[in-house]
Amino acid sequence: MGNKTNNKADIRAVSEPFDHRPTLAQKCGQAVLYFFTASAVVILALILTALVVTSCSTRPSPWEMEPNISAAAKALIKDAFTFEAASMGGEQPIIVDYQVHIIANGTLHDSRHAYLNHRLWHPVKKMKTRVIMDATQVFDLDQLDQQYQDRLLNLIRHFRDSQRRYTPAGVELPPLHFYLYALDYYYDEAGNPVKEYTDLYVPNEYVVRVAQEFNRIATEDSDYGLKVIPVPSVHPYRKDFSATIERLAQQGMRFIKWLPPSMNIDAEKVSAENYLAMARQQMVLLTHTGNEHVLQVRRENETFGDPYKLRKALDCGVNVVALHNGREDEDPATDEPYFDRFVNMMEEPSYQGLLFGEISAMTLGRVLFWEGSLEKFRRVIELAQPGAPLYGRIMNGSDYPVPAISFLNPTKQLVKRNMITSDEKHALDEIFSYNRLLFDFVLKRTITNDADGAALRLPEHTFFEQEFYQTPRPPPAENCVVAH
Repeated sequence: MGNKTNNKADIRAVSEPFDHRPTLAQKCGQAVLYFFTASAVVILALILTALVVTSCSTRPSPWEMEPNISAAAKALIKDAFTFEAASMGGEQPIIVDYQVHIIANGTLHDSRHAYLNHRLWHPVKKMKTRVIMDATQVFDLDQLDQQYQDRLLNLIRHFRDSQRRYTPAGVELPPLHFYLYALDYYYDEAGNPVKEYTDLYVPNEYVVRVAQEFNRIATEDSDYGLKVIPVPSVHPYRKDFSATIERLAQQGMRFIKWLPPSMNIDAEKVSAENYLAMARQQMVLLTHTGNEHVLQVRRENETFGDPYKLRKALDCGVNVVALHNGREDEDPATDEPYFDRFVNMMEEPSYQGLLFGEISAMTLGRVLFWEGSLEKFRRVIELAQPGAPLYGRIMNGSDYPVPAISFLNPTKQLVKRNMITSDEKHALDEIFSYNRLLFDFVLKRTITNDADGAALRLPEHTFFEQEFYQTPRPPPAENCVVAH
């Protein structure tokens, strides 16, 4: 015992003389680090400003496209709307965009509870807002909600008009559906909303009203095949989650949107009760996978886009769509790409009929130090062929307004990667000038894995509405444990 006491005294005697205050050299080093970090942020903001300024202008109306684009561009649009399934008889396929976002700032009566955190004190955050506003042709933040709605409605109606114009003669016009997303608050683990950490809140009620208005206008146009489908967002940490899911199901809702890195959702820690509530109501979970670039992500949440975190939901019988196919980022411990993890899960027999993928934002090209996802998109094309693990389970989404951002147009890089031809690039760029929602669709129908070789394209059913909960739901797996 005496030796131990002496050891402690020795330790104190050795440790007490140390002064843990930073030295002058350390202070200087920290100051230099802060200076270069701040400088890098300012330089990045200036670069983004230049990119926006060079593209910032009132773009031509989509309705001006038809008389002003080339025959080559018209041919690409016609090819994009030509589906073998639509001309083979039987049940008519529904062409779909599974991911469209709406942004709101509370400037309308219907959107009065919406919230947009401008974070204007931070130059990069301010630039992100400007980039999105330019992409959606919003020029006045005080009129953001109405201008955003008007622009989106214009693009959707023109998309439908182009589909009608270029669908082959004698073929019945397929229905066209757009899925419009709400977005819930960031919630803490105690189930409380945290406005400080929320960049964007779009209420479910607002998305429902916008969809109803869009659909009313389509009906007035005697177009009963065009539909905007509202997708509510309900945070699983909310105390009223199960009750809200049941209420939404009674209202005819069948989809729930999550953005885990920004909303603070660790899908592994969501209660089994909440997942089982979704499965009982046959709610489909549309959840972001991979990294998140537009909305703020706290450091501790950066791994929440890992597809492996969705296994609990699948084991509880929930149908899950992994938006973006885990296209970006990797596990910090193993360096395994999230995209590879997504593919591994798609190969898992027990997840057949439960797990699906989605291709939005996978055609974005390289910007500055960000590599983009074009090579992963090439792999998706190859893995989506008959007999491959993604076949029949990959769906189309645009992630609008992201593809409307001017400097994210990937056509030049796609030519370099031999995924489109130079002539196709010029034709696609013409479409981009008028309707960037239509551009995204035509682009994905055009891209191949190898423009010179035995070119493969995405199967056409990638662009058709998917049926969910079609396979018998197995009993909950061991990973789906209900706490007692």
